[in-house]
Amino acid sequence: LYADSLAKFAADPFVLGVLALETILGGIGFLVIYNLCTFKFLHRPSGARGRLSLHTKVVLRFTLYLLLFAFVAVLALEWNGCFRDFPLREKLLAGFYQALTPRTCGFCVVPTESLHPLTRLLYEFLMFIGGAPGSAAAGMKVTTLAVILYTMTAMCRGETETVISCRVIPTEIVREALVIFMVMSLFAAVITGALMVTEAGNGLASDALFFEAVSAITTTGLAIGDTTAKLSDAGKGVVMFAMFLGRLGALTIVMMIGDKE
Repeated sequence: LYADSLAKFAADPFVLGVLALETILGGIGFLVIYNLCTFKFLHRPSGARGRLSLHTKVVLRFTLYLLLFAFVAVLALEWNGCFRDFPLREKLLAGFYQALTPRTCGFCVVPTESLHPLTRLLYEFLMFIGGAPGSAAAGMKVTTLAVILYTMTAMCRGETETVISCRVIPTEIVREALVIFMVMSLFAAVITGALMVTEAGNGLASDALFFEAVSAITTTGLAIGDTTAKLSDAGKGVVMFAMFLGRLGALTIVMMIGDKE
């Protein structure tokens, strides 16, 4: 680990490429990796084409969507910002890695505090989503995002069922997705409020505390400048508690609270 994270490797495609691959594999989860390793394009006995599971399709699709969206957004916002002194090749390389890192690993090639405020807001959005179920990443999960977006689309079309890739999603799954989203939002609000109380008069901006709260509940590890180091002991306790909640997961906590047996 380096004090400047991965800034010294901003122009090194090998180091960033290897770390990016590991980050993607860690973010898509073990179920997806296993499905890809056992997937056969052609089954010999029947001649029928092999199939990827719906879970794998959704995870890969939305991982690609989020990566492309974040890559374009980061480049657009930081082209003449923190990337202004980078040559074209380094801009593309740094932009790609900066678009990938908020959803799971927490490394960065440029200081988070030097990013445009809108880029930091994008980071909070990506951290909140996180990776896939059964992965090394926390957050709301890309499958939850997919179910919510497809449910919204179905409602706009006047449809009563959520359909993804010609598969009807059970109502129970839709309810779980909505509960996870609401509980994660509540976590972010409560942890931010707690930090505002513990850090009152500490000179830390509210946006930095909100970023810290989202980073903690998603166990991403990013921070704006030395915000984490400036936290009081009580504030650090709040962050540690938030990280513990984030690793447990919103649905797990809800089920623990609701379990009457």
